[in-house]
Amino acid sequence: MATNCARCCGCPSGTSACGPCAHAILGDDLGVYRERDGEPVHDFTGVDRFYDEVMALGLRPVVELAIMPRDLARHPDKTVCGYHAVISPPEDWDRWQALIRDLTAHLVERYGLDTSGAPIDFVAAHVFGTAPLDLRPILARHGREDLKLW
Repeated sequence: MATNCARCCGCPSGTSACGPCAHAILGDDLGVYRERDGEPVHDFTGVDRFYDEVMALGLRPVVELAIMPRDLARHPDKTVCGYHAVISPPEDWDRWQALIRDLTAHLVERYGLDTSGAPIDFVAAHVFGTAPLDLRPILARHGREDLKLW
């Protein structure tokens, strides 16, 4: 986890989008995604434990969905960093979409979605496999049109 905004998500220090990034929140250590008998199983208790601890310190975590769970990866042997983060695209994009949909719904249900200061920062989310997005309309909708992302 990086706490320095410039190293983490590149946002300028002091903006509302800054916070600690958990780069491997979907990695296997937290057990978010497993396949049992060929069926996906989602378990967000490890994510909850991590985000609860970060927020107890008064920090606002940035949701980062950049690392692929090994059971979902097309090429689970493609890794980086000392913790062997899987950087492969998903084997099944529908299962990837379901995982992200379920995690997002879970985080919103657990922590809420208050655009003026949600405890979890969805605006600064980084998602695996997404094309570059023009975030200006989303930022404007949330009253953050002047936010510098890079």
